[in-house]
Amino acid sequence: MLSKMSLTEEDITICQICFEKFNTEGNTPRLLPCSHTLCHLCIESLITPTKHNLECPVCRNNHIIRDDGAKTFPQNKYILQFISLQNKVKAKTFSQDTDLKRCGVHNRELGLFCRECQIEICQKCFIFQHKDHSTVDVEIKCKEDLDSAIDATVKKIEGYEEKISQMFATFDRATENQISQLNNKAEECKKVIQCIFDEYGKLLHIAHDSNVKTIDDHLKMLSKNETLLDDLQPAFHAAAAGQFSTHMEVISDIGKQVDSLVNKGVEVQVVKYFPSDENEQRKCLKDIAHLHFQGGLELCETSEDPEGGEPNNLGKNNWVQV
Repeated sequence: MLSKMSLTEEDITICQICFEKFNTEGNTPRLLPCSHTLCHLCIESLITPTKHNLECPVCRNNHIIRDDGAKTFPQNKYILQFISLQNKVKAKTFSQDTDLKRCGVHNRELGLFCRECQIEICQKCFIFQHKDHSTVDVEIKCKEDLDSAIDATVKKIEGYEEKISQMFATFDRATENQISQLNNKAEECKKVIQCIFDEYGKLLHIAHDSNVKTIDDHLKMLSKNETLLDDLQPAFHAAAAGQFSTHMEVISDIGKQVDSLVNKGVEVQVVKYFPSDENEQRKCLKDIAHLHFQGGLELCETSEDPEGGEPNNLGKNNWVQV
């Protein structure tokens, strides 16, 4: 920040880049957020079309620039007011007008300033009316006024800088708070996601273990069934062999009875025959087995064809149903 001990007129009224005096035209003073003041033309010369920020040549801080260029930054009104006051004081003190202010009573140049009466006086006024008053040369009084104006301007600039610093400090704190809140939210989201991930992991492990157990149970049951089938296979073969033997016995018994009938002169016609087709053979064996299980073979004599056929030409028709 500026201090009264180190501040000079040039520090306030001269651009620190081009060393031109500030004015209300091209060299308008513009205040950067870093509290340094540059003229409008220097700021425009530092802006490039490819960049959207300006690096302060004094402190190297970067500042964002809008589309209106140097007008992004406000005019430093305090410096403009100081220059205006300086010009007024100089115009009043060092006026080149040959008609200097003169005393209306003694018609002399007003070269003194009475501090008590706060008016400009001439030498005769000092001798006759203001000899006991504190007086000072007019030029000294003008310099004092200029110094007072500088002090007032410096205080305003310092106050303005303080406000800017407070504003940036507030902005930094708000930014830090928002970043902290976002980080907290991010951590909370991470924890929630991790919890969900862990829960799904547990469910997947439970489902995996359950499926593995179910598959193991099914494999054990299949193994048990295979063992049971292996154990039953000899019994099935034995039962099938025994059934076939029974069928063959039935067929042999039928053959014997048919032969006995033929020997007695009975005309015999086979109604049920043993076919050549394998499926029909199985069906025939089932029928024979059924007759066998019903108590043996039943033979009868009939004059009619049990299948609805016609009698033969041998005379008396003795049909035997087998």
